[in-house]
Amino acid sequence: MNFAVRSAKQEITESGRFLAWLLSEHDATYSDIRQAHLDDYLSSGPSTRHAINTFIASLVASREIAKVRVPRREARATPILTQAARVDHIRACLTAGEMPAADRVAALILLLYAHPVGKIAALKTSALEARPDGLYLRLGSVPALLPAQVAATFWDYVHNRPNQRTVNTDSPWLFPGNLPGQHTHPESMLHRLRNWGIDLNGVRNTALRDLARELNPTALANSLGYSSKIIHQHATTAGAPHADYIDLKSSQLQPSSWLSSAKD
Repeated sequence: MNFAVRSAKQEITESGRFLAWLLSEHDATYSDIRQAHLDDYLSSGPSTRHAINTFIASLVASREIAKVRVPRREARATPILTQAARVDHIRACLTAGEMPAADRVAALILLLYAHPVGKIAALKTSALEARPDGLYLRLGSVPALLPAQVAATFWDYVHNRPNQRTVNTDSPWLFPGNLPGQHTHPESMLHRLRNWGIDLNGVRNTALRDLARELNPTALANSLGYSSKIIHQHATTAGAPHADYIDLKSSQLQPSSWLSSAKD
């Protein structure tokens, strides 16, 4: 099989995998493709995923989707944020008065739990649940107890969400959009977080590796809503042990004690 044939075959295979991911992760089809989807997909897997470039370019050229782009593939290390920088971002979210509450909460979900921006934008208020022992956030099949340092920020926000008095009265969305009945657009959220200086891929990778050191991949995948394969990859990179795992039933998913310094 010559190079051209192999290349074409890979493009078809990778395009099919992307469409399958789009459907399973976002319940979306090719006509719904947005830049946030591409950024999430390309940053969470091998470099071969960039083979979807021709497929995406053809959809844009035929005007079947909005103008998006597959970034040039570069041979580079996985973007990682230092723990100190991550804590600084969390501290800024908790103390920066000029940061809108919606951006503050969205950033905290990303910083603490590495949840994809596309999914953060589509969270409903029902993802938050108040229990006697604290406030829980459901991102996967198992809800996570929010750290006490940030729980009040979430609680205040959910009772004072934006866009409630006009177009989205009693909206079920945690992040209501400007259009009636719609949540905020993922790309709008993505751009706002970037404008606050947050390295989305670096934050995501650092958070996943940090959490992978504390919980076994299966329990972590259930809590975060990621596939076990992705979590295992980050656990391996983080050097997490694969025995004597913490039982999620007796140990709730929470960022480790370093978070206490974020409010100092």
